[in-house]
Amino acid sequence: MERKSSSVIGRHIAAARKQAGLTQEELADRLHVTRQTISNYESMRSQPDIQMLVQLADCLQVPVEELIYGRGAKRPARAFGGLATCCRNLGIAVYVVGALWGIYLGSDAVSVGENQVAYGFSLWEAIPIWAAALIHGTILLALGSLLTRFSFQQVGSREESE
Repeated sequence: MERKSSSVIGRHIAAARKQAGLTQEELADRLHVTRQTISNYESMRSQPDIQMLVQLADCLQVPVEELIYGRGAKRPARAFGGLATCCRNLGIAVYVVGALWGIYLGSDAVSVGENQVAYGFSLWEAIPIWAAALIHGTILLALGSLLTRFSFQQVGSREESE
């Protein structure tokens, strides 16, 4: 499995280097490494560590994600990432609290005769709570999913603002 990911990264490094119009020697000089190091990365004989990936990305003027995932790879934008997670977590909490609250409200002591009390459960008391929790929880989970989908952007298509 590691070999496959390193080969993919190597192909992405090679593609970014060629797109930048650099030879392996020129890229190696800029990074203060040998040409063989760049060749080893591109031919999957070795894999750059995260620090080297950052340096490669800076030198080739591409996002690190492009070296890892390729051109046009999706990455989370900062705009809705936290909000999407919050909506999903809140949706799950609404499900759990609604289920427990429905059980609590539906449960009660009932009289079964003179001086006799038993434990009972009224489904009709619980159903409205469960239905409301199901609807609200589903809405929150769907909203979280939509925010996640819309918070992804194309790495290759974003404009650099410097």
